Amino acid sequence: TVSEADAARKDAISLVAVGVGSGVNDAELEGIADRHQDVFKVNDFDSLPTVTQNIMQRACQASATVPPMSATLAPNTVDPCQDKDPHCNMYDEGTCTQYVQWSTDNCARFCKICQPLTPDVKPACQNKLPNCGDYDM
Repeated sequence: TVSEADAARKDAISLVAVGVGSGVNDAELEGIADRHQDVFKVNDFDSLPTVTQNIMQRACQASATVPPMSATLAPNTVDPCQDKDPHCNMYDEGTCTQYVQWSTDNCARFCKICQPLTPDVKPACQNKLPNCGDYDM
C-alpha cells in the first residue's frame, strides 16, 4: 500500500511498482513507485517476463528518495533513540519480543521501540560485477 511504501522510503528504500491484471489501481501504483517510470503493468502473471529486464534496469538505477532527516536537525542535536548494547544488530529479531524489558533498556533502536530522529540509511546498492547486465532474469 502507499502507507507501507512511505514507511519504506523513510528507511531510504527506493521503490518500483508492478501491477498484474486489469483490476489494478493505477493511483495506488503511482503512489507506491518513486516515479511514474517506475510503474510497470502486465495483463497476467505469464506476461511478467516481458517486463523483468526493464524492472531490473530501473531497480539498478534506483536511489533513495527521502533525504536524511538529519539535514533538518539543529547542529549538535543528539538522537535519544540509541542502542546501549553495540551488538544489537547481531541478535535475532525474536530477542525483541522475547525479552521486551531487556530490549527496551539495551536495544531500543534496533528493536524499533523508539522513534529515531535520524533514519538508519543503508548504503546504496551497487553492482560488484561489471557484467551484471549480461544476466537474464
